[in-house]
Amino acid sequence: MSLRGGPYARLAPGPLVLLTVCLCGGTSLGLRSFSGVGSAWISLVCAAAVASLGWLYKWTRRAESTAASAGNSPRRRGSTTAGLLLGATFAAGAACGGAAGVAAGRSCLTLVGNGHAVEVEGRLASPLTAVATNAAPVPNAAVATAAAASTRSSPASVRVFIVAAELRAQAGECAVRRLLVLVRRPQHALPAGTIVRLRGKWSAYGRPGDWPRRPERLGYVRGEISAVGAGAVADPATGPAGRAFGTPESRVSGFGPLQRMRAAGIQRVESRLPADVSPTAVAILLAERGRLDPATRRTFANAGLAHLLAISGLHVGILAAAALAVTGVVAVGAVRLVVAALLVLGYVVLIGAPPAAVRAALIFCGYAASRARGSPARITELLALAASLAVLIDPLTLLEPGFHLSFAGFSGLILGSRTIRRLEHATTDSPPVTRRRARRVGRSVARGISASVGAFALTAPISAWHFHRAAPVSVVSSLVGSPVVALALLALAGVLLLPGPLADAMAATATILIRWLQALVEAFSALPLGHVLVGRPGAVEWLVVVSGVIALLLFAAGRSVWRTAPYAGLAVCLGLASPAIQTWRGAGRTLLCTLDVGQGDAAVLRTRRGHWLAIDAGPRHGASDAGVRVVLPFLLSHGARSLELFVLTHPDLDHLGGAASLLERLQVQRVLDAALPVPAARYDEYLSDVVAEGARWLVGRQGARLAIDEVEMLVLGPDLLPSDRLAAARVRGGLVSANEASLSLQIRVDGGFGYVNAGDAPAAEERRMLASWPPDALRADVLKVSHHGSKTSSDVGWLKALAPELAIISAGAANRYGHPHPVALARLDSAGIGAVWRTDLDGTVCVSVDAEGRWRLEETYG
Repeated sequence: MSLRGGPYARLAPGPLVLLTVCLCGGTSLGLRSFSGVGSAWISLVCAAAVASLGWLYKWTRRAESTAASAGNSPRRRGSTTAGLLLGATFAAGAACGGAAGVAAGRSCLTLVGNGHAVEVEGRLASPLTAVATNAAPVPNAAVATAAAASTRSSPASVRVFIVAAELRAQAGECAVRRLLVLVRRPQHALPAGTIVRLRGKWSAYGRPGDWPRRPERLGYVRGEISAVGAGAVADPATGPAGRAFGTPESRVSGFGPLQRMRAAGIQRVESRLPADVSPTAVAILLAERGRLDPATRRTFANAGLAHLLAISGLHVGILAAAALAVTGVVAVGAVRLVVAALLVLGYVVLIGAPPAAVRAALIFCGYAASRARGSPARITELLALAASLAVLIDPLTLLEPGFHLSFAGFSGLILGSRTIRRLEHATTDSPPVTRRRARRVGRSVARGISASVGAFALTAPISAWHFHRAAPVSVVSSLVGSPVVALALLALAGVLLLPGPLADAMAATATILIRWLQALVEAFSALPLGHVLVGRPGAVEWLVVVSGVIALLLFAAGRSVWRTAPYAGLAVCLGLASPAIQTWRGAGRTLLCTLDVGQGDAAVLRTRRGHWLAIDAGPRHGASDAGVRVVLPFLLSHGARSLELFVLTHPDLDHLGGAASLLERLQVQRVLDAALPVPAARYDEYLSDVVAEGARWLVGRQGARLAIDEVEMLVLGPDLLPSDRLAAARVRGGLVSANEASLSLQIRVDGGFGYVNAGDAPAAEERRMLASWPPDALRADVLKVSHHGSKTSSDVGWLKALAPELAIISAGAANRYGHPHPVALARLDSAGIGAVWRTDLDGTVCVSVDAEGRWRLEETYG
């Protein structure tokens, strides 16, 4: 048997792989270059590209004719034709990408700001169950238990899709094919296809970047939903309920037969399965994840099994195998393969054609076509075919994490499997018969583990890039969880297709399997170090990944160890040198960053010797933790593995919320706060976390100083000892507020550059500090404006005394407090501060300072 063996797992790239690379490269260039330009420019560039290729073709033909007349070899003709074909593919990709970028940029959704009021009308894509109530009498204990389980498993707010949607906002009105909304459950259940009206606010997914995004992926609408008419048919000219909403040209087609079939499938599954498992069942079978509560999503992600909740290649592969088995009963040969491919395609269309399922279905169809013709199926060519078709159908797919993870995971499975087979081939001994069975079982387990390791190795960098997460536990959890999902998926298919008692039996089986899966997920998610937060990979990390993959590819393809050793050695050397390279990159300059954590505060500082400080950690609201979402990824991406000092200005949740995540993930040496008696349970929890961490607790008194490398910190306020402040508060007849107790810091670098952060100190506290310190001592180059730009802070005298060149306001986009207030902005202007940086508009900002005290903005840092 050849080392390259097996007709189904060939690794050698073919011409289709090269064409796909050129297509994806051209599409990326088009998406990046043309996302903000008009279609006329795209047409001009594409015409120039075609003209250039035509001229190049004529020139090469003339050169070939001259060479042929001179008796030269005709081999150059083939390479010239291949080069022209690759160039044309690249130009076609650029044209498709540019057109997609322009189309995405024209949607009115790109003009809707975060928090803007919107109004939506459309049709529910799936049934929406009613909110659970306790008004109805409970007949017996069993029913009461079931009702309680239903209430616990049904979150008050759910995510649903509205199709054929018309959206109105201040920016304009437009049609949206499919829009995600977050709504509270209504008082009465709404069937799929119901025309609904939604009034709420637009919540954007992050900040717009240089790359275009599909309009419906820009954000979602959060608000209250109501039915315009259950099952009513909207008049295309007047819209729902006879009220003009859009025009006939802007209306999107409504609820079709496939949507009705999918909705009926969701309703059938939910009616036959208990409420504690039906959300997971509907996600596994029909790609409807809106019914899952956030806790379940996080648990699956922590267990490394988030892909099981989305229709992926695993699901399609399971159903494809089942389809081959079923069709084998009634058909043979090519007919069997064609029928199985049609069944898989029908299932993918029925569930709404999610991109991952479409790609897997295309791979299976290519496999079926190859086997029907009697030719071997080359995995690399099938992957290239699926990628090319996906990009041609929707060029924006190229930018989505699911596209990257899908192909990386599939390629990793193949690479891991081929690597272990290469190792098995090197074993030439012939064991006794009694040991062959044990060796066969051991090889099966080793192949599974190797494939899982390969999938994790290739998807981990992509997951770190997009989500700042890695789940090493997925190597084991995938092996255990995938068979359970396979059996549950087949049982759920029986629930859909089989009648009466048989469907009930399948539902009971699926219920047991899904509860097993949920128990496994809980166990794997609780393992220590099973999932970790990681930084976004940099250039060095990507070089490590690429070198390692090349080494594995050469080894799996049968190359000698000596051919793979240089690449493997480069990967090892770069991996070991990565920390030193990170330190070298930051050497020579002090870095001070104010992070965009939404409506809250968080700043980090790195000394020239690589020590890190953090001031506040951002907000935490429910499942949203700025420490996990922003602060930790930033620190990890820049090489931080510990904090020399964590400063808490005051224990409001928009400053303290992410601190628990920092204390849990990083080694924190010291913490500093004012230690004032603010009555807050969250502050007590924070102190408990500090004790558990073993960090040294420092109390900030006015005038206290602390030096870390070239950085010197001075506590400007508050001025009273805790007992004195508490006594003063009692004299005033009340307790001291958290803002009044806010710790105010001045940071100087090498005695020159100055930075002041006063937390949420009000204007009265600013005036008190101004009276306590000489004006020259308060001079600052950069000021973090107090209290997010509230009108109760930023006293004009305080601003003029500090006279900063740059003022930074940390506030959330479209926050409900109206920060920064126009009065505060007017004060900044009256104080002569011309440069104002707002995180709600401009995002994260970094300032770097050299040894001479010169500073500059590094807003694109990292």
